[in-house]
Amino acid sequence: MPTVKDVPADKFIEEFAKFLKQSGMVKPPDWTEHARTGHHKELAPYRPDWWYIRCASIARRVFIRKRVGVGGLTKAYGGRKRRGVRPGKYIRGSSSIARKALIQLEDSGIVEKIRKADDEGGEFAGRQVTREGQRHLNQIADQVYNNLNS
Repeated sequence: MPTVKDVPADKFIEEFAKFLKQSGMVKPPDWTEHARTGHHKELAPYRPDWWYIRCASIARRVFIRKRVGVGGLTKAYGGRKRRGVRPGKYIRGSSSIARKALIQLEDSGIVEKIRKADDEGGEFAGRQVTREGQRHLNQIADQVYNNLNS
């Protein structure tokens, strides 16, 4: 049975976003139609369902790389800020979007927090995919794999 790593990322994210939207596991906040995804962006996303796509992308990222936190996601979704005459500069993505998407994925049972070891300090070490979340992700990956090979 193919896993998330065996299918193209763009196809998987599209299908998993559809699954999240149809199942009602994730709901976009009210402000999403006006929000930019980071202060390096000039405009808000054009697609009305961009919240589902971002949540699916975050779920895939957590599946592939364990111990993912909000800070790591802001680095991943950052980009180059255009500063006019001055040279471009790397800017992190929105931490609010990453945090709220992770919270919604936690509430739906797809991801969970990981506790740190006692000697590491702090309380949590990031997030990982739950067994139920892994089952959902692999089912969608299997569908995508079968669609590509049929």
